[in-house]
Order: sequence, then C-alpha cells, then structure tokens
Amino acid sequence: MIRKEVIETVNEVGEKRYIEIPKNDHTSRRDKLDILLKKSQSLLDFYLKKRKSEDDMSWELVNLIERVRASRYRDDDIKPLFDEFEGIKKRCKRGSMSSVNLNVM
Repeated sequence: MIRKEVIETVNEVGEKRYIEIPKNDHTSRRDKLDILLKKSQSLLDFYLKKRKSEDDMSWELVNLIERVRASRYRDDDIKPLFDEFEGIKKRCKRGSMSSVNLNVM
C-alpha cells in the first residue's frame, strides 16, 4: 500500500491545484513519532494536574518522551514506544471519569 500526500497549490491564474505525491516511510514514521510525542506531553500535563511531579508515573512519562525524541533520529522499531504509551495511559486514567464504564453503574 503506497501512502500519498496531497498538496494544495495555486497556479499562475489563481486556480487551486492538488498535487498527489508518494509519501516515503521515513516521513510517515516521523509523523507518527511527532503525534506520539504530543500525546505523551498532553498525558503528562493531565497527570501532573492530578498528582505530584515526584511520582513514579510522571517519571515514566518523562522517560518515554525522551525516548520518543531520541527515536526521531534513529532507525529503530517504534512499536514498543506506542505499546508503552498505551500501558501508561491506562494506568494514568484508571481513576478518571472518562475511563469508567457507565453500563455497570
């Protein structure tokens, strides 16, 4: 499956034109890491509002953020980073109302 990127441009007479170009794997990998980085930072902000910064979970998130940043410049497997993020996210939001199953209540 070839991933494609669509670029919107305007030609000389002011008409909109769309150019479809293939997206290389390195770019999509970097995009995924950028998204993971933003999600991890957002989760850290959420967690710090609820808990103390000296907590183990906050240090795990900071460690994950640093490894995501480092992975942007290496060519290693990034799937374990996403798996770790999902595990930390489950533990962080365990007590929040958004993760409570309302069918049980």
